[in-house]
Amino acid sequence: MTCNPNWKEITNELSQHEEAQNRPDLVARVFHAKLEELKDKLFKREIFGKVATYVYVIEHQKRGLPHAHFLIILQSDWRLHAPESFDEIVSAEIPDKTTNMHLHNAVVKHMMHGPCGDLNRSSVFMKGNPPHLLLKAVKYLYKYIYKGHDRVAFNLVSEPRNDEVDEIRQFQMARWIAAPEAMWRIYGFIVNEMYPSVYSLHLHLEHHHPVTFRVDQDLSNIATSKHFKKSMLTKFFVLNRTDQNANALLYKQIPESYVWNQQHKIWSTRKKKQS
Repeated sequence: MTCNPNWKEITNELSQHEEAQNRPDLVARVFHAKLEELKDKLFKREIFGKVATYVYVIEHQKRGLPHAHFLIILQSDWRLHAPESFDEIVSAEIPDKTTNMHLHNAVVKHMMHGPCGDLNRSSVFMKGNPPHLLLKAVKYLYKYIYKGHDRVAFNLVSEPRNDEVDEIRQFQMARWIAAPEAMWRIYGFIVNEMYPSVYSLHLHLEHHHPVTFRVDQDLSNIATSKHFKKSMLTKFFVLNRTDQNANALLYKQIPESYVWNQQHKIWSTRKKKQS
């Protein structure tokens, strides 16, 4: 999903002669609102089917506009396994101008390459009900979701030097941050989300679990402390003895219903997501 500076939610709030680039706060808030709307369609209204897991990352282009990359895996009963199944919902053709002028214009305007690109490249959109997503200027990308931030290597030189050049020390690495990204972080909007959460479950022999402590702490107190004797695995056994619901779960299934609190070293019941 990419941000469109010509969205009416942005342009309607601009003052006379003002451009979207002058209002990074407005760009960030409108994109965040439309992102939440898209998530509602995908994960609650299930327009593509029941979702088993997903991950998305928010990135910002050098021109400042935010965009999101989604990776979505459907539940097994909803997955597409044969080419014929894909043909039923995916089209690589420009919509017929006579039967759907609005969708045709949207494809030509938002999904076709300009003079610097290849006009013959196909655009992909969804048949049936999902084409309304196209009208919201949504793009689906299935690559480089974790490609990272834009970076630049630069070198500041006060005067030419003829001695030996140290390329490692000469160049500095910097990260590109535009105003809309700064506003995104000031507002506290999340930059990535994964469902379900991924836990690294610790396995160890008895009394052989790793312990983390500060350099100024007394080792004798750490060795005798009950708190430091706790681990994910030992508290799993305790949970099995005290919680009937957990008693029927394997260790690998515990994160589906419980959350690990590292500070107190305890498994607590996971709150159910509101529908």
